Amino acid sequence: MLAPTDGCSTLLADRWRDPVPSAVIEDNGDPALDWQLFGIAQTGQLNIANRDKADAIETVERCEARDRAAREQLTRPWWRLW
Repeated sequence: MLAPTDGCSTLLADRWRDPVPSAVIEDNGDPALDWQLFGIAQTGQLNIANRDKADAIETVERCEARDRAAREQLTRPWWRLW
């Protein structure tokens, strides 16, 4: 078994590099309603950003565990490989 050569950051999805856009305040004629709808939409955008961050951290942690396991297997004495 060979140790992985790619860094963990290469496994991150391209979309995680893009910022999550803020919600937009609409003008529906009722300022109170506009702000309420904005708050709901902004919460949705925050949920997307938090999901992306959690997914990225999980991906890197799993990659690091994979690399650690590969290094441990490569550095064991040959008689312990089986």
